[in-house]
Amino acid sequence: MKLRAFDQLLAGLITTDHPEVTNVHCYGEDRPQHRTRFRVDFASGAAAYLYVDDVSGPGIPRMAADSPEVPREAL
Repeated sequence: MKLRAFDQLLAGLITTDHPEVTNVHCYGEDRPQHRTRFRVDFASGAAAYLYVDDVSGPGIPRMAADSPEVPREAL
């Protein structure tokens, strides 16, 4: 699954029937290659960040462990 499709799926799951979630920001929209994909804000004031640890698949180059970006081929 490409990251853009995963972003859409995950955003739908997070925002459906979860009243404790006050905001979901998808970084994939404004910085598509960035490792950090989402910031989720909660009613308690807490925030969670969801990021990509690794990507793999046919035609996708290895991602360096310390790279802030995912390969363009994974999008």
